[in-house]
Amino acid sequence: KVLSSGGQVLADSQWEYRCRQVIEESGLVFVFQRKFELLPTVRPEGLGVLRKRTWTPDFTFEKEKVVADAKGFMTEMAKLKVHLFLHVYPDWRVVLIRNKDDLYNLIKEVMRYGSE
Repeated sequence: KVLSSGGQVLADSQWEYRCRQVIEESGLVFVFQRKFELLPTVRPEGLGVLRKRTWTPDFTFEKEKVVADAKGFMTEMAKLKVHLFLHVYPDWRVVLIRNKDDLYNLIKEVMRYGSE
């Protein structure tokens, strides 16, 4: 985790923090770590409570309907959450930021949407 001098979490990794800095410097408007519900809580008889399931991508560009996640490696759980997200939110686009090229392409894409 990357923490501020006051102990506030700025990012979950150095890569995510660097992406956040570059996106902020670009002037794009985003929500950091917005939580999306993928499955609601259910209480089937005999099974107890099955908690709701969420996904928290690193960067959400609301107006453009784009979410981006800084990832060094995609776990099976991450793949499942992206799959569920795309099913529940079919109008949205998911971008994985794995390197600098991905980051700069994301910025260009979001800026292009914003100018339309």
